[in-house]
Amino acid sequence: AALKSDGTVWLWTQSNTTLQQVKGENGQGFLTDVKKIIAGNNFGMALKKDGTVWSWSQGFINPQNPINAGISGIVDIAAGAGHKLALTSAGTVYGWGRNDRAQAGANCDCPFISGPNLINNLSNVVSIAAGDSHSLVVKKDGSVWGWGRVSEWQLSESGLLNIGDRRVPVQITELSSIKEISSKLNYNLALDLNGEVLEWGEYISKPRKVQNISSVKNIFAGWIQFSYGSTGNILKSDGTLWQLYINDIPPKQVPVLKNVVAVASGNQTASLAVVNTGDVLGTSISPTPSPKPTPTLTPTPEPGPSPFLQLPFDYAGKSYEQVALNPESWFDHKYPLQNVPCCTFKVLKYTGSEDIDAYRSHSGYDYAKNNGI
Repeated sequence: AALKSDGTVWLWTQSNTTLQQVKGENGQGFLTDVKKIIAGNNFGMALKKDGTVWSWSQGFINPQNPINAGISGIVDIAAGAGHKLALTSAGTVYGWGRNDRAQAGANCDCPFISGPNLINNLSNVVSIAAGDSHSLVVKKDGSVWGWGRVSEWQLSESGLLNIGDRRVPVQITELSSIKEISSKLNYNLALDLNGEVLEWGEYISKPRKVQNISSVKNIFAGWIQFSYGSTGNILKSDGTLWQLYINDIPPKQVPVLKNVVAVASGNQTASLAVVNTGDVLGTSISPTPSPKPTPTLTPTPEPGPSPFLQLPFDYAGKSYEQVALNPESWFDHKYPLQNVPCCTFKVLKYTGSEDIDAYRSHSGYDYAKNNGI
């Protein structure tokens, strides 16, 4: 979805890339005066300037008309895979939607909450974020609290304990003086008042400082696919975008993007960037700003072993870990095959030639695993 400067909202879908303007209630007119939009799995949300919240189901052909959530005084919204959050001007939070992991904040054995439900024992909130099945908030005092799924350290070291999902907000004690948070899938980012960025979740058991980064403007958790793919993304004040990886490799700049003002991602499938001209660049609705060149075919040397593929990353002599943890080994599946009779089947199987579409951002981890490195 895209929000224009005139407050209108425009959509496209997986099977229909023609832009469609979101209609108003009951299909009358159009949704206007919107100041923020956000998307979950097959649904969208909009926050209007009057503090009301609207949501719609994003069908594969035509999206349904937006429905008023029936709450007011809202200053921010967030969406997980199937749940929704809304922050009020009073510092309280509503949650609704999927609650099978307690992600909507309802302390009950209820897998789904049909409408906004005020989350108990939560006040003085200034910022909200939603992952796939967990939720986070920042309070006025800079502390961070969360609830929902904990099995992949979404709420820090809670993931190490056999405690089940958190039904009520718990404090992430390793964090303080936080001013901004962002979540996607099972991964989280936080920006503190000193400009430091911290990350946790998705196999990172507790918050750790991101090294070698400064002049941070905003943070965005999620798999941005303009380059190698990443778990976290940092927008610097100079308009450059830097990507993070869970393997502790230093942040890496996306060279094809300049003058970025905002980015957004889906769950490993789509990426969007807005630049200062108001243009939107995306990897799902259009080619990447700078497509990776096709590697040059080379003849098979005889005698001696032959490489499976002619790739920009040299796998020779690399250990399993070296390949798996190096983002430079990430590439698109459909590279031309070498003329290697002995290995053709393995290469065909690996490159995903049985798939209909090219598949971006598989990593060297799969190569190493599938080929016994």
